[in-house]
Amino acid sequence: MEVLTLVAHPQHESFTYTLADAFEAGIADAGHFSVRIDLYERYFSALVSEDEMRLWEVGAVPDDVAQYQEMLGSTDALALIYPVWWGMPPAILVGWLQRVLTQGFAFENGRQRTGLLEMPAQIIATIGSKDRPIERLFESYFSDLLGVFAYCGMHPHPPLACWGLNAATHESVRNDYINAARMCGNNLFSAA
Repeated sequence: MEVLTLVAHPQHESFTYTLADAFEAGIADAGHFSVRIDLYERYFSALVSEDEMRLWEVGAVPDDVAQYQEMLGSTDALALIYPVWWGMPPAILVGWLQRVLTQGFAFENGRQRTGLLEMPAQIIATIGSKDRPIERLFESYFSDLLGVFAYCGMHPHPPLACWGLNAATHESVRNDYINAARMCGNNLFSAA
């Protein structure tokens, strides 16, 4: 089976890429493969233009979006790997979701809304702060994306939140997150 893995970080030496490598190793361990899309490397335009919105009105999308829809439509799962910045994914990733997961492709509205992307989904995110449950950080950082997945018919696995990452983070903590990311890849096609 094939996984479309979106990576959204401008620095290739970041821990985000280390986690992406581990996740994809887990996918390979399970006998599957991943197609990685590096949104920064591809200079993906996150901006929806007025012309693009006019295309939406007639059920069409620009060529660059059609390419990503074709890739996602021919895959078996979606993974998002990114840093949390100001409580959100990078704008380039949010823009990808807004431009690619369009009506008629990812969902259909009628008398009853129907999600059209029946596939597992995984989030792996690096977070500089420590988890503070009293502030409900986990919920606030992931609930919107999990809602998008559900709206589009996807079956999300629990997000892997890699808390407290900075230059001083002990290597053992980093290794635990690397192993967890590999397990996420290994288990992606098990029941979500």
